[in-house]
Amino acid sequence: MKPAFLILAAGILAFAFLSGCAETLNGSSIDSAVEFCGKLGNDQSQHSCFIGIAAAERNPLICARHSGQDFQDVCFSQLAAFLNDIRQCGNIIDSNVKENCYYGAAESIADCGKISDAEIREGCLHFLAIRKKDSQICGFIPAQIHSEKCVQDVASGATTHD
Repeated sequence: MKPAFLILAAGILAFAFLSGCAETLNGSSIDSAVEFCGKLGNDQSQHSCFIGIAAAERNPLICARHSGQDFQDVCFSQLAAFLNDIRQCGNIIDSNVKENCYYGAAESIADCGKISDAEIREGCLHFLAIRKKDSQICGFIPAQIHSEKCVQDVASGATTHD
């Protein structure tokens, strides 16, 4: 689970830079902004720029304009985190990226239910219970030992879990 958080955290930390990229293009058309991103020196800079513009414009179509499917998936995932919009996870093709997106953006038990991998789904419910400070969510975790740990973490005011 932690790698998904690291990806989201890196994306969120990069958002300040990304916003700067989009801000530099303030007043330009989206086409000009996308063209600008494509001219940047390396893939990482291009990716950061695309994501920054998509987030600043609140426009997932910008993610879809990039040619690489792997990048599109990461873009949609980071956009879901930036916009707090789980619907962006539905645009993701790669099942692992999609499930990690749902994990990080879940706002309800039903959102966690969209995850097919049982371990990731349980982690999602655990994380959701902690975020919402609602130990009743822990009851949806089938493994008793994990459910009990979830209840303990919510009761102790934990902010993350292992």
